[in-house]
Amino acid sequence: MKRLIGPWMLLLLVGSAALTSRRAVVLAEGVPDAAAAPATTPAAEATTPAAAATEAPPSGTSEAQPPAPEATPVPKPSSLPLPIDQLPYRVLVVVGIAPDPELAVERAAIIPGLRERIASRLGPLWDAEVQLADWLSPGRQSVLESFSEADLNDRFLPREFDKVFLATVEQAGAGVRISAREWDRNSQSATAVTSRLTYERRVLIDRLLAEVLLHFRPIAAVESVSEDGLSVELRIRGGELLPPDPDLRPAVVGSYLRPYFRYLDRKRQLRQLQTIPWTYLQVTDIERGRMQAELTTAFPGILSGSRRRTELMAIVVKTRFEETALRIYPRGQPENPMAATRVDVLDRRPTEEDAVSDRLVLYTDRFGDVRIPANPEHPLQYVYVLVGKGVLAMVPFIPGEQPFATLDVPDDGPRLLVEGEIAIMEAELIELVARREVTMARALGYARAGKWDQADPLVEEVKHLPTREMILERLDRIRLPAIDSARRTRNRVAEVRINQMCNQLREHIERHLNPDRLRAFLQEIAELKQAG
Repeated sequence: MKRLIGPWMLLLLVGSAALTSRRAVVLAEGVPDAAAAPATTPAAEATTPAAAATEAPPSGTSEAQPPAPEATPVPKPSSLPLPIDQLPYRVLVVVGIAPDPELAVERAAIIPGLRERIASRLGPLWDAEVQLADWLSPGRQSVLESFSEADLNDRFLPREFDKVFLATVEQAGAGVRISAREWDRNSQSATAVTSRLTYERRVLIDRLLAEVLLHFRPIAAVESVSEDGLSVELRIRGGELLPPDPDLRPAVVGSYLRPYFRYLDRKRQLRQLQTIPWTYLQVTDIERGRMQAELTTAFPGILSGSRRRTELMAIVVKTRFEETALRIYPRGQPENPMAATRVDVLDRRPTEEDAVSDRLVLYTDRFGDVRIPANPEHPLQYVYVLVGKGVLAMVPFIPGEQPFATLDVPDDGPRLLVEGEIAIMEAELIELVARREVTMARALGYARAGKWDQADPLVEEVKHLPTREMILERLDRIRLPAIDSARRTRNRVAEVRINQMCNQLREHIERHLNPDRLRAFLQEIAELKQAG
């Protein structure tokens, strides 16, 4: 037994001594046991140096050190986008300054001055960048007017700005002319250039900012539409980011917005933009970033229906001009404007109780243009286009938003031709009815007196007068071609009005040329002749 156990016991003692020696060396070096050999389990791999240091104190220390505080995890940035009412506008303001010697002093002060004023007045609402733009050379109003919407889209869509304001400063006699316009990414639209003269150089930067802000058009997203389609709820961008200057809030009660559709593809990328003409939203209530608005439009139900992969947006409308020249022409015929056409401008819709007698009556010139003045007290106006006795079109309109606009109306040519023919037939009908009644009365008088030599010619004249069937056949020859012409051009309004005029005349013809009246006259003449 001794011979069997002795060697194994000796080997075990030698191995134990070696391990003890190794542990002593590790402790003497101040390294924890965990570092003595590579970790063989996931738990061992996850051990941190701070945690391992708590297992054994450093060499020469009798008391263990307190554990190190746990590291606070760094929060990951949220990948969810902010609500639209918490989003600031990423703005680029580019200024072109003309190389006029009189502007040498202002040239160095304009850019930093604009930066300071934008930060102090708009605060968190704008994340703005202000640049002196060499490509706006030579910094004159004509340069701004030379850019079309397509030009601005090509230049700024590849960049990340929501709004781009272009401004120029140039010497104009004793004053300084300031011009500006705006480009908007969401609607891919641009405002028309406005220009102002200032003679006070000490307030030049303030006037420049005021001109820029005149073009600022906040945008909003329509969240819901009422069942009747007449009111909507919106969220306006940056509505929760109140600017230091309360006059620069994105919208106030009474403001107007113009809605438009953004059609998206499956990747939520813009596929098509569609404007909605003659349609406005008036803000009735605001609670920070949320708004309620009422709809005024020439197209009932335009905002109702499904909006799958469609964004219904709206942009604030501002009046920047004293008037708008409105050109009126038949639909599909812009080369044929309607001259000498009556246009009534009303500040409210007429009703049975209120016919709106205080309307503004205008007429288009030989180019088909009518100049409609802006009305600060009633920005929204109602434009009625009248031709003959009928209203050809009625649209809501805010004059002053742009210097020029167009209105295409249904082609009223077929209806006008019918109206002229109907007027002639009405006059002939009145004359025919009067002639027939007078002739029958004279014939009956002579017949009752036994003067048949005078009565018989009058009776024959009555028999040969146009009959009801002849007049109705003539009316159909007028109506049918006109209806066919209106249908070919898909002019539903003209078709309805032609039918109304013809049906009204038909009623008069059937009532006043009733054949029973002629039969009764001839029967009485026959009875008088037989009795005589």
